[in-house]
Amino acid sequence: PRYSPDGGKIVFIANSKDGVNSILCLANVDGTEIDALTDNSGIITEATFSLDGKLIYFCKANTYDKYSTIGRK
Repeated sequence: PRYSPDGGKIVFIANSKDGVNSILCLANVDGTEIDALTDNSGIITEATFSLDGKLIYFCKANTYDKYSTIGRK
């Protein structure tokens, strides 16, 4: 989890039931009032608050596949 600048909220990544995709969630630091901010249509790898705590930035991939030309098929 990542803490908001004021220490009142956390943002965290939860795995979806399919085991591949993930969901971005926001909650109070005590674990109450959990809100899903995204659906489970992609793979979220990182999330953090902006310096003022008003925005959340995250990285998301929409597909999961092998793309390396030197990797095994």
